[in-house]
Amino acid sequence: MHKQLIKAAAKNMASYAIFDEKYYLAQYPWVKPAIDAGVIKSGREHFEKFGQAGGLTKVSRYFDEATYLAGNPDIAALVPAPPTTQVHLLRRA
Repeated sequence: MHKQLIKAAAKNMASYAIFDEKYYLAQYPWVKPAIDAGVIKSGREHFEKFGQAGGLTKVSRYFDEATYLAGNPDIAALVPAPPTTQVHLLRRA
């Protein structure tokens, strides 16, 4: 049940007002060229399709996942670690 709640919360993170498009693009500048090329429509779309699964959690200057999880160790145990860059690369290959 806890895992389902966490997944739902993370999925909805991009839908809430907390998601800051400019901030996300400033944190992950390599996303902007993909938007400019028409590969994806926005930073929000990138987060929903790739960023969340890749551990790109800097979606707002008002939310820091590491600090949140440090203060909530019961939740931290339920949150999967992001994949390594090698796993990420292999999944996209």
